[in-house]
Amino acid sequence: DDLPVTDVQGEKIVTDIKEFGGSVIYSIHDQERAATTGMPLIQRKMTANRDIAEQKFDKIAWVGDAESGLVGIANHPNITVDTAAAGASTDTEWTGKTAAEIYADLARPFVDQATDTNGIERPDTIVLSSSRLETARTTFFGDNTGDSAFSRFKESYPDVTVDTVEWMATAGAGSTQALLAYRNDSQKLGVETPLPYMVMPPEPRNLATVVNARMRTAGAVVYFPLSVTKIQGI
Repeated sequence: DDLPVTDVQGEKIVTDIKEFGGSVIYSIHDQERAATTGMPLIQRKMTANRDIAEQKFDKIAWVGDAESGLVGIANHPNITVDTAAAGASTDTEWTGKTAAEIYADLARPFVDQATDTNGIERPDTIVLSSSRLETARTTFFGDNTGDSAFSRFKESYPDVTVDTVEWMATAGAGSTQALLAYRNDSQKLGVETPLPYMVMPPEPRNLATVVNARMRTAGAVVYFPLSVTKIQGI
């Protein structure tokens, strides 16, 4: 008898690919002055060019690009989106919450994913803005333990990586603060990059040289819809 067949299914989705980049120009006089002063001029120009491209790529990866219609992880249609519960102050934002309430918001994606997937999915990464991370670190429990919301969360979830992504400062509805919880696994999510940052050959033009660099991306892809949770309004 044949063994049971294992297969995967997919849905065809057409999306745009956004290309962006920039150029660096330096003249023969620039090179002569740089050589005289010992300044690595060309290297610094290319580093600045790449930094700008990487910043644009980073934004698309997290929150997409409205002009081209690309989506990022934080606004992908396949993620689970919840709004933080209101605290005793009736506010959902952490600046008005107690340590216990902030802890509950941090732990909520773990509880929700365990419930929704029967324990199959579990995040190993949380990203949020640096301001909200500092709020969690400096909001303390009133039980004389000296524990903050963040330190107690790390005690409960020591294997979870918590990192800062400044795009999370406006990633929630109405440009509110948000956090993302997900498993950092290429089987779960990724960013399509048909062309990583690539530097073209230098082009001599009269007494100057032009160096073009380009990059292409199709935005974020979330393969397992219940593996990414966004808590907004924090």
